[in-house]
Amino acid sequence: MTIGLVLLSVLCLLTLSIFKSDLNLWKDSVKLNPNHSISVMNVELTYWGRQELNQALVHLYHANTLIPKNVVAKEYQGLI
Repeated sequence: MTIGLVLLSVLCLLTLSIFKSDLNLWKDSVKLNPNHSISVMNVELTYWGRQELNQALVHLYHANTLIPKNVVAKEYQGLI
């Protein structure tokens, strides 16, 4: 029981770094599932909010390749 609790505590500490920022969270989500267009779009929105527009465009293009009819990604490209 104690060993299990210690093991769970260590696992929690190892995953805490993912939740330090919204960018870390979404980048980890994309790393786990690179074809998930919503996660890719959220990475883009995070970069956009940070005014890192070149990185935002990279992720927008990636989102467009995942779902070519992604109207939202096309609208965001027009805004950037």
